[in-house]
Amino acid sequence: MKTKQHISGRFLLVFSLFFLLCGTVKTSAATAPGRIQGLKCGITTKNSVNLSWQGQSGISGYQIYRSMAYDGQYTRVKNINPSMNAFCNKKLLEGQEYYYKVRSYISSPEGIAYGKFSKIRRTSTKKPFSQNAIVCKRANLRKHAGTNHPVITTLDEGASVTVLASAQDKEGGAWNYISCFINNRTVKGYIYSNLLQKQQASVRQYGKVTALRLNVRTNAGTNYPVIASLKKGKKVILLGQKKAADFSVWYLIQVKQKGKSIQGYVSSRYIKPV
Repeated sequence: MKTKQHISGRFLLVFSLFFLLCGTVKTSAATAPGRIQGLKCGITTKNSVNLSWQGQSGISGYQIYRSMAYDGQYTRVKNINPSMNAFCNKKLLEGQEYYYKVRSYISSPEGIAYGKFSKIRRTSTKKPFSQNAIVCKRANLRKHAGTNHPVITTLDEGASVTVLASAQDKEGGAWNYISCFINNRTVKGYIYSNLLQKQQASVRQYGKVTALRLNVRTNAGTNYPVIASLKKGKKVILLGQKKAADFSVWYLIQVKQKGKSIQGYVSSRYIKPV
């Protein structure tokens, strides 16, 4: 005759096996896919951006997320078929900066397993024309849009810059992604839009140097540093003009020298428009 202790032991054994089997079923949910690799921003137009990445197998699809700020809130743009590893984001703002990240996912009866997001990629839609601007007052040039990001350098009042794209900080504040020439090298970064005086776009004009040697300076006036010297007959692009403190007129010019593009100011007395 079986004792109560023996029956109780068998019951515990059966219960343990049942618990183990149930646990195995629960852990059979889909494993999360790997992180997306190779995200690239390809051809852009005034209103669209093309994305591509390395495809994955055994997934249910991809999710595209976008933000207008590097550290801003990202929102889902679209879910993509698993057989595709590219996407064209249309109906975007002209000359605007955007940030993207992508992840894959696997759907199962137990739920959805999401992979880790790809690295963030920056891009911008095309501007209809290159826009020049002058720094209104001494201002910091930052690594990303927002005063919480590191300062790259400080720009003096009157410094000339080229606006590459419109940008936003995480609070939605208006910034510009710009390039400028400092110590004969191109520096790119972000500056608050209110600190720039943008110049009207116009038909490109050219001029030629008439002096034997003409200094290119960081601002209008002989008291500003020289960044380059041009020989007689050198052809330059005329971007605009500005009056110096002594009321003399100076041209903002752009010129290529030794394979590098240089922007600066030269006295209009020594430039002949062509």
